[in-house]
Amino acid sequence: MKLKDILKNIDVIETRGSKDIEIKNIRYNSKNVEKGDIFVAIKGESLDGHNFIDDAITRGASAVIHQNNRILPQITDIVVPDSRKALALISDKFYGYPSKNLKLIGITGTNGKTTVSYLVKNIIETSGEKAGLMGTISYRIEDESIDASLTTPESLEIHSFFDKLKKKKANYAVLEVSSHALKQNRTYGLKFTSAVFTNISRDHLDYHQNMEDYINSKLRLFKQLDDKNSFAVINTDDPVSERIIKITNTNYIRYSITKKSDIYPLNYNLNFDGISVNVNTPKGNIKINSKLIGYFNINNILATVGVGIGLNIDKNIIKEGIEKVEQIPGRAEKLKAGQKFNVIIDYSHTPDSLLNVISAVKKLTAGDVIAVFGCGGDRDRGKRPLMGKIASENADIAIITSDNPRTEDPKKIIEDIAEGIEGIENIILLPDRREAIIKALSIAEEDDSVLILGKGHENYQIIGNNRIHFNDKEVALDFLKQM
Repeated sequence: MKLKDILKNIDVIETRGSKDIEIKNIRYNSKNVEKGDIFVAIKGESLDGHNFIDDAITRGASAVIHQNNRILPQITDIVVPDSRKALALISDKFYGYPSKNLKLIGITGTNGKTTVSYLVKNIIETSGEKAGLMGTISYRIEDESIDASLTTPESLEIHSFFDKLKKKKANYAVLEVSSHALKQNRTYGLKFTSAVFTNISRDHLDYHQNMEDYINSKLRLFKQLDDKNSFAVINTDDPVSERIIKITNTNYIRYSITKKSDIYPLNYNLNFDGISVNVNTPKGNIKINSKLIGYFNINNILATVGVGIGLNIDKNIIKEGIEKVEQIPGRAEKLKAGQKFNVIIDYSHTPDSLLNVISAVKKLTAGDVIAVFGCGGDRDRGKRPLMGKIASENADIAIITSDNPRTEDPKKIIEDIAEGIEGIENIILLPDRREAIIKALSIAEEDDSVLILGKGHENYQIIGNNRIHFNDKEVALDFLKQM
């Protein structure tokens, strides 16, 4: 594609050099640049692409898009007011505007995004349509699954993914949309058919600095709804819902687990086999028997029903699609290896999600609840004592261990967590995560529940700057099979 065509309708301050050149590919990582590519310099959380312009040129870049005043005489350089927005727009154009052929379902919130995305994808496919999924666990197209690097990747990867969906003749793309992605304009220019709000609680304050910035980033999604035919699905049990309703200039469907709403449960029953819930909707009641467990998953089911109703999917198809999902990797995932107690893997890594999962499982457990958890290094330190307090007050036994310590001392992270704990009667400190998991399983008795929390589906642990293979599920199953 010619550079002059790529730059059409892009906000440009100045172009120096020829625009009549052929561009082979778009890159924002200088290490990936090849001869004939255009390099877009964007600022990341730890690195700034503007510092790698010379490297991109050395590797053969024909043109550079950037925000600097620096003159690059040897190649064509394009100065723009916002290189992230430019990356999003030229990526869309480069791949032939693939999102125009897709109905985009965006899901945002602190907790529940992954579960809702899996359920929504399933009801769409049960209705006979093709859908792709982009989220925390993986990017999925039919039977192809690519491990996710980020919940919502950079705009270049998003449009490349949409291009693959277009070639597969998919009709829908279901996206988990993170606060980072929204603030960094990774989804800039996308028009969503539906935007789902699950909830807001403390998370990512190492990046956002305060809750107001975090909330405002989430709200951006609802300003990207397509037109009068689009709709929002909003959890009105969360007070932030009032702000979302005010800025949403299109239709919205409200859901609640605690009060009457557009969608709400008439009654429900919970046990370790799953959830039975009778859901009131504008199209009549839907009786759903889901294999997912936990009170919090009722909310995820209600959000999914809201999307299905908004897409005008038959209520029997909605029911069937939800009921087909037996488990979601690392999301209240039950492990069974013949043991006489319950073992559950979950991604809970925020104070709110930790409280939700421990409380939900405690209501279902005849014996004790043993919770294994830690907190990530180089991340929000303020949540550590909060999580310590929650675990110590709600679990019968709390085993504090390492999560992804990164460049921090694991023992110091554990000390930070322990600051929120009064009394040590039910607390065990074990920095080695493998030892902590095995300890929990070895002390569990019949009818107890062991919760292994924080990493969920992840198959790695980040220690220092190294990513080593580690999977909670593998460690637990290996030990359980030897019992």
